[in-house]
Amino acid sequence: MENKYDPKILDLSKLKGHQLSTDGYLKVRTPAGHPYKGRKIFYHRLVVEKRLGRVLERKEIVHHIDENKLNNEDSNLELFSNSREHHNKRHGAIKYPKLWNGDWLIEEYAGKFRTTKDIAEELGCNRVNVRYAILKRGIHLRRYTVTKEVMKHVREAAKSGGRKPKQR
Repeated sequence: MENKYDPKILDLSKLKGHQLSTDGYLKVRTPAGHPYKGRKIFYHRLVVEKRLGRVLERKEIVHHIDENKLNNEDSNLELFSNSREHHNKRHGAIKYPKLWNGDWLIEEYAGKFRTTKDIAEELGCNRVNVRYAILKRGIHLRRYTVTKEVMKHVREAAKSGGRKPKQR
C-alpha cells in the first residue's frame, strides 16, 4: 500500500538531507508519500504546504517577505499563484506606486514630455520599468525625446550660423 502524503501532519523537524542550494535556499529530502518523491525539495515550500494542508502546484511561487532565503518562518512566507503575480508584487505596483498611477504617468510622459530616464531617476527604478508601465497604460512610446541638453546644442548651432559648435 502506498503512503498517502498529508502536509497537515508533516513534522518539519524530522526532515532529513538538509543542504544549501547554489542560490542560497535550504533543500531537504522529500517526505514519504510526497508527489515529488526521490528528489530534494525547497524547505520553504514544505512550510507553506503544511500551512495550507495541500501540495503546492509547480507554478506557485513562495516568496520570502524579508528577502532572507534562510528565514523560513511561516509568517515570513507569502504564496503567489504564478510568477507574473510575484513579479508584479515585487517590482511593480507595490514597489513603485507612482509609476502605476496612470494619470500621473500620462501627465509626466505625454504632458510634460519627460524622458523615461528622468522618470526612472525620480522614482529610483529602471528605465525598463518605466517603458513597461507606459506600454501597459496604452501610451504611445516616443522614439526619442528632445531634452533640454539637446535644445541647448541646437540653439548654440543656430547662433553660430548653422555650424556645429566645436567639441572640446
